[in-house]
Amino acid sequence: AKTTKKIVLRLQCQSCKHVSQHPIK
Repeated sequence: AKTTKKIVLRLQCQSCKHVSQHPIK
């Protein structure tokens, strides 16, 4: 379960970075 949570956090972090790099105008 912990490993899956880490993976989810990583995915969320990546998505957050993408949003910050390419914000929705």
